[in-house]
Amino acid sequence: MRSLWRVMLACTVMVAITFLLAPSSEAVSLTRHTALLMNEELSVTVKWISDAPVTTLRVATGSGEKTAAVDAALNTRKGDGFEGKGTFSVPVDLAGVEQFLPYSVTLEDSQGAVSNKASGKVRVKPAASRALGAAEENVPSLGFVKVNRPGGNQVSFSLIATDDKGLYEVSFSVYDAAGKQVKQQVIRGLGKHWEGSTDPFTLTNGSYRVVAKAVDSSGNSSKAQSAPFDLFDVPRIPTRQGQAPTRALAAQDTVLLRLPQEAYAKLNLDVELPADDSYFLEVACGNGCTDLQEQAERVARSLGATVVSPEEGAGVMRSIQATEQIVVRKDNLSRAIEGAVDPSDVLTINITCGGWCKAIKKISEAVIAVFEAVTRSANGAGLTPPAVLPIPVGDLSDDSRSLNKKLVEGKSYALLVGINNYQHINKLKNAVSDATVMDQVLREEYGFETTVLTDDQATRDNIMKSLNDLRKKLTENDSLLIFYSGHGEYNKQTEASYWLPVDAAIDDNTKWLETRGISDQLKLVTAKHVLIIADSCFSGTMTRATNATLAGNNTREKYLNKLFDKPSRVLIASGGNEPVTDAGGKGHSIFSDVLITALREPFDKVFTAEELMTRHLKESVAGRTEQTPEYKVIRNSGHDGGDFIFVKKK
Repeated sequence: MRSLWRVMLACTVMVAITFLLAPSSEAVSLTRHTALLMNEELSVTVKWISDAPVTTLRVATGSGEKTAAVDAALNTRKGDGFEGKGTFSVPVDLAGVEQFLPYSVTLEDSQGAVSNKASGKVRVKPAASRALGAAEENVPSLGFVKVNRPGGNQVSFSLIATDDKGLYEVSFSVYDAAGKQVKQQVIRGLGKHWEGSTDPFTLTNGSYRVVAKAVDSSGNSSKAQSAPFDLFDVPRIPTRQGQAPTRALAAQDTVLLRLPQEAYAKLNLDVELPADDSYFLEVACGNGCTDLQEQAERVARSLGATVVSPEEGAGVMRSIQATEQIVVRKDNLSRAIEGAVDPSDVLTINITCGGWCKAIKKISEAVIAVFEAVTRSANGAGLTPPAVLPIPVGDLSDDSRSLNKKLVEGKSYALLVGINNYQHINKLKNAVSDATVMDQVLREEYGFETTVLTDDQATRDNIMKSLNDLRKKLTENDSLLIFYSGHGEYNKQTEASYWLPVDAAIDDNTKWLETRGISDQLKLVTAKHVLIIADSCFSGTMTRATNATLAGNNTREKYLNKLFDKPSRVLIASGGNEPVTDAGGKGHSIFSDVLITALREPFDKVFTAEELMTRHLKESVAGRTEQTPEYKVIRNSGHDGGDFIFVKKK
């Protein structure tokens, strides 16, 4: 037998405590506060009355004092003084804390006056639980952050958040180009499902990033969702006589482009758009622009768009439901990001939509991708080849160059577990050799950074700790492979399957690792691609009922580009809901023997997990044993149509 596990990620507790404080005669009076412990951050909401604007919040715990800057906009003039309210998060050290974390909060105003002290304590989980990262509850789920622009230098944000226990709060924090938090809004009283928008933020010109998080009623914090955006003054143009501009652009000072159906093919969209969706691009120049029409027509040619007359455009803009803004450089239509940009050198393009507008972010990403391709074509520039490129250098197509760039940007990590010498269960013969040889192949021939746990190392605690350590390393461009070779178990009554670590016992499931929670926990992993290879009994039970069939189109490079761009959470299992064999493969299980051979001698240098299954594993394994390998999407895990891509380096 062999089986699957459950990833439980740390989510330290969380009791929300609200205090009402007696009025104070001091220059700064802290009148109310709420404290909530989330992971290893203390979130404090405070209200105050002060003679001068409050500038600093101080939180003291047994490990020291932390400070947070108070935005001046949170201070509201009230008579001869000020009042305000804000929510702030500060890191706390939980080392040695077992049950309660005592803390105190004070405020300081711009004149150096310090408020009365507010004290309290919040409950924390035991240290052992935190070290394991054992969260017993699911975390809130967030959709993408949508950036809205009501007008001028105002911006608001929309989001969908859900949680089965109920949402405690959703926060939106805005950071400037230097990474400094400049604004924040916290929304509470949301129930189990919230779909809404913030109040408008007023910001100065510049580049920003908004970060949204949700916290449920148990204190579990969601994975953050973020979105970059740029704000510039509304462009102005000179009069025909060359005089200085006297007014902001009106509707006729922009050029509106329509994206017809045939343009979607050029954008390489792989989504089906509703018939009532209509997408437009509103193009405006920066200060001093005298060639707006020419620039807009250039954009239209690049995208296959058509120019809309001013009369028709006025009606279109009144029906707009959603907007995504990008800023591109005029000289080469490359996206203008990273640092300050001179408005006179850019085009501002509002990608707008009427209808359901579910694909507006994909449209925006596709437009940017086309501009990047135009830039390469115009400049004759390509990707500077690294020492080894996944696709050989030569007359590379745009798709090949793009794929090369993506494949060399991220890192590949692997966690490999193999168990022969169980403490309380019948021993296996080949699981350790399966894991150690896989480790060698992935390191030497594919450039993976690996963590290997065999026999006594492969306890439940060590497996979870290794996963948490890897989770902290991973970035959005990375890939994670998890390989498990060992015993497994299946409960017919609950239809739950398990991996059995070395310290598991058949008559006691406290050390078993259940697979039911893995799909939710994989949503927290930032790596774009995750592949689980499970050589164990009942290993196919954590997937959806349908196979993940991903057919390619056009060129192979275009096909691989699309699979790489979309997140993937897929499983290759040695069998479905059935026992599998541990022998028959010359020192390996039959499944692992075929897998290792396939990785050493693949049909191509760059290939997907699905191709590994269909071209190498399925027939070879099924032809030598009763078991049938499976390739499927892991259910409820954040999969979005991509696939894990292997790149053979050697």
